[in-house]
Amino acid sequence: MAAAEMSDLEKEIMDYSMRGVLPPSGRAPIVLIMWGGIGAGKTTASPRVLAKLGMDRAQMVVIDVDELVQKVPEFQQAKGTEQQKVAYMKYRNYAKKIQKQVALTALEKGLDVYVEWTNEGNLHALGKGESDVFQQAALVAKRYTVAVCLVECRDVEGILAVVKEREKEDGRHIPESVIREFNTNRALHWFNALLQLEKRPMQTRAFVQTRMSARYCGSLGMMELTGGVRQLVASCGGGKLDAAFPDEDAAQAAINRLRKRKEDAECCWCS
Repeated sequence: MAAAEMSDLEKEIMDYSMRGVLPPSGRAPIVLIMWGGIGAGKTTASPRVLAKLGMDRAQMVVIDVDELVQKVPEFQQAKGTEQQKVAYMKYRNYAKKIQKQVALTALEKGLDVYVEWTNEGNLHALGKGESDVFQQAALVAKRYTVAVCLVECRDVEGILAVVKEREKEDGRHIPESVIREFNTNRALHWFNALLQLEKRPMQTRAFVQTRMSARYCGSLGMMELTGGVRQLVASCGGGKLDAAFPDEDAAQAAINRLRKRKEDAECCWCS
């Protein structure tokens, strides 16, 4: 959708999404992608990554339908009234239509961008330079750094319980089969998308945070992979530098080896 084709309301939501957000000073802009399964804790993990990157979420364009809706004053006025649900659905439908245009406009302006993804198709398209959300030409033109954080939770049964409880609060029902699907092979998709992304003409940074329990807020710690995935493949005895990880077990084993060898130059731990 071109900006000229947008309705007045869509343009209004676009304006609200970027109001007060300025290009970063003293560094290149960053696209931060929090990647992980449904209920894995992407939002909860994000402050630690933002701190490591020296970023402020309030100074980022957040590509999220619910957050776009929250920025519309008319919706804020309807909150707490019997018109809230009607207003939410009205603005949500418009916000959903313009997400890609919001992202493209933010890139053209050189603004920091934040997004949470669960669909591996988005991640692999980015790695191949084929993303229609974060177009490679726009990323290169503004010298963007692309940061991708894997947030994984190895307690899928716990996630099912947590998401079911969350449904009681927000009313959003997600079938169990979908939750399981989008909590499968997360590390595998992350590693293999990064292998492709490292071939693109942009600087990349990669982080991972692992939780063993869906209910326990702590984690095994967040780490940044600073040596690159191809170097990791070689150091782990993975054969060819460009070879993809064959399965989730191999990807998880690589993460576990990183944690055991945290003193190595390949792995830098965040506080």
